[in-house]
Amino acid sequence: MKHLHSIRMLLCVITAAAALVTLQACKTTNEAAAQKESGMQPAKSANTMKTPEQIAMEAEQKEKDDEYARSVGNLGSEKVSFDDFQRDKADILTVIADLDKSMKTLNYSLWRTYLTPASISYWSNKLNLQIIATKLPKKGVSLKNLSDYFLNVFIPSRIDRKVTEIRYISPTEVKAVEVQGEKDIIYYEFEKVGEKWLVKLPTM
Repeated sequence: MKHLHSIRMLLCVITAAAALVTLQACKTTNEAAAQKESGMQPAKSANTMKTPEQIAMEAEQKEKDDEYARSVGNLGSEKVSFDDFQRDKADILTVIADLDKSMKTLNYSLWRTYLTPASISYWSNKLNLQIIATKLPKKGVSLKNLSDYFLNVFIPSRIDRKVTEIRYISPTEVKAVEVQGEKDIIYYEFEKVGEKWLVKLPTM
């Protein structure tokens, strides 16, 4: 009788434990269903949390993706890949660094090597130089040749300006800009001639 009583007690304990496990499983299932219905995501376990390095890398990549989207946003049906965008921007910034050097050292010869042939032709025209001279903030400036244009028009409007991004007009035409809030300030327009990005000077 004593053994029979012990067996009955053991069966009762096992039955109660099984009921508790079933109750806990139901609770977990119900909580998951409630989270799904409310749109909540289940909490991530500690081993799936992102490291600060991962967060920083993702933020940096998002900035690059956002800039790429701004740069190609006006292309319409034409396409420029992300890799081509990065290469073009790097090449253009290299040219701008040389342009900055030419302005600070008054190196006309270096500056001229980065102009499109059409720009050289247009701003070597004395009539065009005479017209633009009348529109300069500083009155009485005489522009007789392209070198005068470099010294009195190009340098004052661009020296020490900081280009931060580019904007495609077409796959071979780009504006180099400084972003200030929601506004783009255009400092240069470039045209790809062969494999080189050259400055396309504005015309009247």
